[in-house]
Amino acid sequence: IKLDWAIVDYNVRQEFGIRVGRVKMPRGLYNEALDLDMARPQILMPQSVYDARLRDFSASFDGGMFYGNVGLGQFGSLDYRLFLGKIGMDVGTGASDYFNNDAPFPVLDIGMDSIHGGSLMWNTPLNGLRVGYSYSSFNDFMSDRLVIIPGVFEAEVRKITDAHERHLFSVEYIVGDWTFAAEGGREESAYVLSNPMGGAPSALTFNSLYGYLSAARRLTPWLELGAYYS
Repeated sequence: IKLDWAIVDYNVRQEFGIRVGRVKMPRGLYNEALDLDMARPQILMPQSVYDARLRDFSASFDGGMFYGNVGLGQFGSLDYRLFLGKIGMDVGTGASDYFNNDAPFPVLDIGMDSIHGGSLMWNTPLNGLRVGYSYSSFNDFMSDRLVIIPGVFEAEVRKITDAHERHLFSVEYIVGDWTFAAEGGREESAYVLSNPMGGAPSALTFNSLYGYLSAARRLTPWLELGAYYS
């Protein structure tokens, strides 16, 4: 049996709920509804933010989450998510290829100790406008590779970081038949790469900036057109 989703959800009240199990990750505007392609005109979302190769990192985690909606009176309301868990990794996935694409050596192991993070989404007083921020951190994220140089040596090389951090800012505005959205993110981490020759380890800094702009308009009850630049 392979389990895709399984959760226990106890919504104590509007301001507080608990969700435990294999939980969809709260990240950005659309990550929790990434599989619901009937909810938007684009089936393939902007790959700068919703990279299909990194689905193993972004779709779900095994753990728990606190969530709720807090009313702010005349200032709208605030949706919040706080989570902690684990993500099981597989060397045969696109995520493994993505993070180990700098040399043609086989990956022996990939994984992390845990993941934690959260998101805030402000439903502003202006009807249809919401603004948000999402954060997540892969703790003790690592990969082992078998480096083979014929006639010289064969050794395992480990790449590891204390925290691979992801930040994402989001805005969406729905007005009339139009939906406008924009998201921009940054990832950063400092990796340590072991030396197969037995010398001092080397440092590897990872920084990435990405984002997109999108617009869609519903023309009829059965037709909506959309486009984005990512």
